Amino acid sequence: MKNLYDSITEHFPEFDFEKRDFAWADFFTAGDFAQFITQKIRENEPIKKYLHFIEDLLFEAGDDENKKNLVQSGIFESLQNICSEAERSKIEQQLFPLSRQCWTKMNSDFEELLNNCEICLCKMPESRPSDFCFSLFYGSVFVDFAKKCGLIYLLRISFDGFGCYSVPGDSNPLGKERSKSFLKIVRGGMKDKNALLGLIKTALKINRPLLDADEPLKKYKLLDNANFHFILCRDKFDVASIEKITELELRTNSELYAGLLECFMDMNWPVAKVALSKMIFDDKKVVPYLKAVLASGDDEWIYFVKENVLPLMSMKIKKALKRVEK
Repeated sequence: MKNLYDSITEHFPEFDFEKRDFAWADFFTAGDFAQFITQKIRENEPIKKYLHFIEDLLFEAGDDENKKNLVQSGIFESLQNICSEAERSKIEQQLFPLSRQCWTKMNSDFEELLNNCEICLCKMPESRPSDFCFSLFYGSVFVDFAKKCGLIYLLRISFDGFGCYSVPGDSNPLGKERSKSFLKIVRGGMKDKNALLGLIKTALKINRPLLDADEPLKKYKLLDNANFHFILCRDKFDVASIEKITELELRTNSELYAGLLECFMDMNWPVAKVALSKMIFDDKKVVPYLKAVLASGDDEWIYFVKENVLPLMSMKIKKALKRVEK
């Protein structure tokens, strides 16, 4: 296989990306080629000839794993990261046999990666300041936190293929008890990594509106078990949005309960008291949403709901919840 840049420009003179001349240049070119294909998709131009070229690369690679990896990691993974779901579907429908095998293997490898979320504490350069930085999925994701007045604040998260997302200003911190658990796990040698991952997901969940990183968060399944994501309000200070909810709206659209219950993740939040005043305590439609909270595994959220919401519920709702109450 000749230099990838020369091969591409020989077939497609319109490929006008920069030619690089250093070790691993082919991988950079592969990423450029993925961007080039994506541009063609978005310009509604046919991409069959580009996919045929990729198929030829795989055929020429034979049993050479390095050359096949250039296609899988360099071109296909870049396409996965750059393209929308609809664009990826358009590519998948037109793949040739060897390419389809490679694409399927890539998806399988990624699923295996997600099922083995290795978490490591690491040190980043001074240009990326934080009190705690964690590497997830063997370095595919990095999450940074700060400790202020005993509370843990999310600073930023970066993903392979997507870049870095920072929280503008102060983030919504983990509550007092969650912050204590976070620090205990980290200072204790990070033995309970599942609990730590749960706390990281909680921090991402309560800051989701500030991050604007839904696509990579979903891809890496970092919103799993995060049932509610500031459905009704922008953040914990957005009291005005909660105040607008009427009883009629709540009775006719039970999904609003998901947003109200989300406000009780920390009863110290300004939105919590207002949300409590909006709850209808004899409406059976709230039951599945309460069950979702009680089964969430989020101890602090469960505690706040049990202490502040359940006592106000009617007997018929308490009976419906009896199976999941501890």
